Amino acid sequence: MSTNIQFVQRQGMLILLISSKSSMAEFSSIPQQMADQLGSPGTPGMSAIVVDMEDQKLSADAWKALCQNLLDIAGRHTFFFIRIADGTKSSVLSFDPGSKPQAVQSLEAVFETLQTTKKRNAKSTAPKKRGVDDAELDKLMISIFQDAAIRTLGIQCSTEFKAGKASVKNAQAKPGYDIAASMGMLSKKVSGSVALGFKEETFLEIMNRMLGEKYDSITTDVEDGCGELLNIIFGQAKKALNEKGHLFGKTLPTIFSGPALRVRPLTPSPSLVLPFESDLGEMTIELGLRHT
Repeated sequence: MSTNIQFVQRQGMLILLISSKSSMAEFSSIPQQMADQLGSPGTPGMSAIVVDMEDQKLSADAWKALCQNLLDIAGRHTFFFIRIADGTKSSVLSFDPGSKPQAVQSLEAVFETLQTTKKRNAKSTAPKKRGVDDAELDKLMISIFQDAAIRTLGIQCSTEFKAGKASVKNAQAKPGYDIAASMGMLSKKVSGSVALGFKEETFLEIMNRMLGEKYDSITTDVEDGCGELLNIIFGQAKKALNEKGHLFGKTLPTIFSGPALRVRPLTPSPSLVLPFESDLGEMTIELGLRHT
């Protein structure tokens, strides 16, 4: 990872810290870095993006280039600027007024501000009202991932899967997988994660058909197949979503195996559970979505 772009996690919050010295090449790596970071289990959602101005007096061209790069980062974010040089504060705070940029003295001050906001929001017991657009996007995501999964399994292992009724995950649901793969998702309207889970017997039968080998247990030789299936399903879904204007970046899956796995979303809202069944058994896709 570049020394000019890094993630800092503290007090249950995650920020992306960017140096004003960052190059265009370094900025191009941000979508992948964010997807990798958000795809890690236990990682909190992105709390803010912080730009360290390092007391530099940037030229007008340099400032314009920096702003354009920042605005290219997918998602709607809270921006903080630290260590602003004298005489440039007004220019900095004119950056994308819609994002309400804030100027503070240090990274510690950023976390203090975020912590105060977090506590204030926690006192509000009123649930966030979901808009019509959010519900429509949920329906679109469900439909596209169902189609992508059915198409992928049909091609990869000549097996017909049928989609069951999608539902919101019960927080008290018992762990139900022996192997799962998960990856982060990020676009300008949605962030979160997608996971694919199987019971051992079903997964091994799928691998037998997919790879033409006989597997009796989940080993390192075969567990990569779960990540590969999720990668293909996400690739299919991503293409369909991108065609509808939801531009998702690339990401890589993380694989988990062991008895009675529990998949936890990277969002505060419950996951959407998409069940599938076939003659080989069942599989499940879980979508943890945050509408930004």
